[in-house]
Amino acid sequence: MSAAGGAWRKRVLLVLCVGVPLGFLGVFALYPLAYQVYGSFFNWPQLKPTTFNGLQNFHFLLANPMTSSAIAHTGVYVGLTVPLEVALGLASAWVTLRRRHGQALLAIVFVIPLVVPWSAAVTLFQGIFESNGTLDWLLIHVFGVQSPEQFFGNPTAAFGIVVAIGVWKGAPWCFLLLLGALAAIPVELLEAARIDGARGFSYWLRIVLPSVRPMLVFVIVFRVLTEAQTFTSVSLLTGGGPYGSTELTSVFGFQLAFQNFEFGLASAMGTLVGTTLLVVAFVGVGLIDATPGKATLRALATGIARLRSGAARPRDATQFAPAGSRRQRGAIHQPLPARLRRPFGATMRRWRRVGLALAGVLALVTIAPFVGGLPGGIAFPDYQLPWSAISGALGNSGLVTVATLVGTMLLAIPIAYVLARSRLRFPRTLFLLVLLALAIPGMVLLLPQYLELARMGLINTRLGVVLLYVAADMPLAVFFLRPAFVAVPSELIEAMRVDGATTARIGVRLVLPLAASTLVAVSILVVVQAWNESLVAVTVLNSPNLFTLPVLIAMNLGGIGSLAASWISILPPLLLFIACQRSFRRGLYSGDLL
Repeated sequence: MSAAGGAWRKRVLLVLCVGVPLGFLGVFALYPLAYQVYGSFFNWPQLKPTTFNGLQNFHFLLANPMTSSAIAHTGVYVGLTVPLEVALGLASAWVTLRRRHGQALLAIVFVIPLVVPWSAAVTLFQGIFESNGTLDWLLIHVFGVQSPEQFFGNPTAAFGIVVAIGVWKGAPWCFLLLLGALAAIPVELLEAARIDGARGFSYWLRIVLPSVRPMLVFVIVFRVLTEAQTFTSVSLLTGGGPYGSTELTSVFGFQLAFQNFEFGLASAMGTLVGTTLLVVAFVGVGLIDATPGKATLRALATGIARLRSGAARPRDATQFAPAGSRRQRGAIHQPLPARLRRPFGATMRRWRRVGLALAGVLALVTIAPFVGGLPGGIAFPDYQLPWSAISGALGNSGLVTVATLVGTMLLAIPIAYVLARSRLRFPRTLFLLVLLALAIPGMVLLLPQYLELARMGLINTRLGVVLLYVAADMPLAVFFLRPAFVAVPSELIEAMRVDGATTARIGVRLVLPLAASTLVAVSILVVVQAWNESLVAVTVLNSPNLFTLPVLIAMNLGGIGSLAASWISILPPLLLFIACQRSFRRGLYSGDLL
């Protein structure tokens, strides 16, 4: 009887841990996606589709020159931003790891753009590029230009500014993900490559990049999915202009839905964009599965370590050496000199200076908008943003962020633990289902999610905003937490189970404490995402007393009041990251994400 009761309790616990989170994702992610595809085949002038018109919406969109223009602009934008973000993120992560001192300071500097809300970032970039802004002041007083430049009136310049702010905001994501991947590369593998004579680009192309290839592929796919949905910077900086030069698919789809109320056309646009991005996501998953994992690299590193320690004959070491290397030519290897632990060869002192200069350049690029945006922002006319409005929005942001964090962790921790430790038949299938929700473009789901909240009576409520935030953040939390739970030694879990501990007790007393650093890292990411988000909030909320701080800034761009609100919006997540940065970095270093 007790055995039957125990089995029944396990089934109930499994249903709660897996069924509730998946049901939540089904309601607020998968169902809206299916409803949008369904609505794209209908004439849809009101809250519900009315008349079936087949492929007419798609034909109209494909024949519309604005659609092709938006698709072309989005392709160019993604093609420019993603490579630059990955390059900057990879360089920043490598420089941070190679520094003996100041890693914490560099990590804080490189992550600063991530904690800046989009609306605040727009305020800073406006201060730099607007007429009579900081850049205009430099051109006139330093370079002798006679009249102010109209950067936002020039199609090429406006598009370049949008790309610049996208790279500035996106590079920290690449930095964080690649930082953990680089830290997980076996040291023996790097040492053997240095002994074999790998230098410069050969070292990077043959050793470093293949070692982080799974994460590198994920980062590229993740950034493509994100940048293809860029909306806030274009909407607030250029509005899609001038002359439609910055009109991206997200801006075009938003205009169709929430300005023209062409819900059928907007659904068709969302279906086209969403299908394309889901194909990109599935191709990325296939590429990740096809690349050598960290287990292979660790096995190779172990073999190298054994060879170097004398466990195998020296002539067997040639199997690990590239063709024509010194090892294949029969060179006798001594213990690795300290000077060879630098990535590019040459002397330690020389490359220490190079690394320091590179770190300085990257840090300057990161903090330049703060320095450049301040004078121009002060010069703007003040739009009378009183402290009462700022303090109310600050309280709304805090309430929404805390509720989002609690809801996300309550749903993500149980399902991540089950996917990591339970002996389910299809754990990978369930994990891919969660990743599917991560791959679904949030901008694509905005219209059906808005209509879903309208049917629930949750428009213009904080609860409606929190539900959509949790649906967006939960898959990312599961993605980070699952590997941390997998890394918990099975022997410790079995020992507690033999002692009579229940699954819940094992999770609370053992698994969660051992994964504490990852929990801190995930919590910070969720807080930053919820605190900085403005698109969902500005769509769902229409009462000024409910506005979050990013929405308030977006509604009142320009002036000292807006600049002050921007700095206030930056401080809480930045201070949180500074306070928890050691646990945050430890959480990223602690294990493989893929």
